[in-house]
Amino acid sequence: ISDHSQLADQLGVKIINHCNPDYSNFKLDHYNLKKIINNLLSNAVKYTLEDGTVTVTCDYINDNIQVKIIDTGVGISRDDQEKVFDRYFQTSDPEKIVLGGTGIGLALVSELVNLLHGEILLTSAVGKGSTFTVNVPAEKINNTISSNTDTLVVENIEVSENELFSEILINSTFNHTIMVVEDNHDLREFLVEGLNVQYTVVQCSDGKDAWESLTSDLPTPSLILSDVMMPRMNGLQLLKAVKSIPELRKIPFLLLTAKSGHEHKIDALRIGVDDYMSKPFDTDELHLRISNLLSFYIQREPQIFNDNCDSHNEVNSIKKDSWLLILENVCRTNINNPLLSVDFLADQMQLGRTNFYKRLKYETGLTPNKYLKEVRLQVARDLLTNQDSISVKDTAFQIGILDVNYFSKMYKARFGKNPSDV
Repeated sequence: ISDHSQLADQLGVKIINHCNPDYSNFKLDHYNLKKIINNLLSNAVKYTLEDGTVTVTCDYINDNIQVKIIDTGVGISRDDQEKVFDRYFQTSDPEKIVLGGTGIGLALVSELVNLLHGEILLTSAVGKGSTFTVNVPAEKINNTISSNTDTLVVENIEVSENELFSEILINSTFNHTIMVVEDNHDLREFLVEGLNVQYTVVQCSDGKDAWESLTSDLPTPSLILSDVMMPRMNGLQLLKAVKSIPELRKIPFLLLTAKSGHEHKIDALRIGVDDYMSKPFDTDELHLRISNLLSFYIQREPQIFNDNCDSHNEVNSIKKDSWLLILENVCRTNINNPLLSVDFLADQMQLGRTNFYKRLKYETGLTPNKYLKEVRLQVARDLLTNQDSISVKDTAFQIGILDVNYFSKMYKARFGKNPSDV
């Protein structure tokens, strides 16, 4: 609460604190609960007029921590109350536009509350103020200190094998650094808040800011998540710059595009984007795609060629970028050709099977079979995205897969949703 005192003083708003429980005595996610309270409190202070009050109450009721943020601010209309937790929501009331924002903050609050298996309720009246009530399940902890030692003994805490495994899995992801490139402050904060629970996150306000970071002595990120439309240097320009540098080109690049930005998607695919998502996006799907791309990234660690290998001269006869473009064009042109195979691709690229394997593994970090699978799935996604009437069955057949169930499972594992939901 003290973090918001300075802003409250500047705005002439009084914060009243009525919190009873000591949170250290409860088993709960303190980190995310603090995020929820901070976000709600920040909004309450901003949208309360001078001489108004913001009251915070905390109680333990029916095995739940209950937090209420009560303000005497501008209030929220009945129509807007149903949408205020939606991502990208902006009030339609022209007098409230300046206060409406993008809804990213409250969307994040709602998702964090769901993460904690809780609920959030809103009551509000225009001109009178709003009350946000958060209920989060919490278990009391009995702490006892042994008289013979200085060791704190925590009783009645049981951690299941699944919880322990999840904790280990989450902690391990901190080895990865995600670079978030977004000029919209609210959306950037939303992305960072959702990712920094699992990853180390670097923030950049536009493509130029990101490029300066990538070409400095700072550690290289494991993945770049970037918007398209930004000042100074947009997402496509950043993508092209990254893919032009050998030391950076293997970093997975995920682009966030506008739903209607078909040309941006085509340009991104042509440059070599690893994945893209349309806004507004589903957070769970975004996190799954990031996880999948990082799995590919682990396989993309460069394989150093033996200078004496037979393919050395062949490899240098074709420029690096054009070789991959030619290969992708061969795959896409023959995507439903029953003859399409590793041997077919090696023959088309005028390499022996062994040398083709080495070259492709070096360029992409993927084996030929995994590369071919990835191209099939990318083509499938293009078909499903751009052709409204195409069926899942027809899509599978067009990319050379006859087993529709297998295709559906493979598509969902890669992109986080069933092909029928695209």
